[in-house]
Amino acid sequence: MWDGCAVALRRARPRRRLSLLLVVYLAVTLVLGWRLVTIQVVDADRFRELAARQTQRELTLPAGRGKIYDRAGEPLAMSLASATVYADPRELHDKGVDPAAVARRLAPVLDRRPRELTALLSRDAGFVYLGRQLPREVGSASRRWTCPASAC
Repeated sequence: MWDGCAVALRRARPRRRLSLLLVVYLAVTLVLGWRLVTIQVVDADRFRELAARQTQRELTLPAGRGKIYDRAGEPLAMSLASATVYADPRELHDKGVDPAAVARRLAPVLDRRPRELTALLSRDAGFVYLGRQLPREVGSASRRWTCPASAC
């Protein structure tokens, strides 16, 4: 019985099997390497564009909250759209815009005294609030000014 096993092992030629296994391993490695180079180098722009289309898109999400009702079903609290008006005093200074002139133009829209707005627009700051939680109409009206530093 042992003589038959020894003969079978000698016939199997392990060196030939290892060589065949090495050739198959190298072939698979070369195919995977070629595919890797193709994807990352040759077709990189196409795949970058596909990835951008898949992961980046603009969505407008409504941010309104629901109403809160009392036990009689009357609205107790609700969300109202509001506007914020701000300015960059440093930009006004850099562009040579007179803060007092801007304050005089925005005062009637924001329902504030020009002196208060001039003080805010004369600060050495990169950002100041001129009005918060204002009606949307006020924000739209203040946006119409062509002043480079006021926005809503």
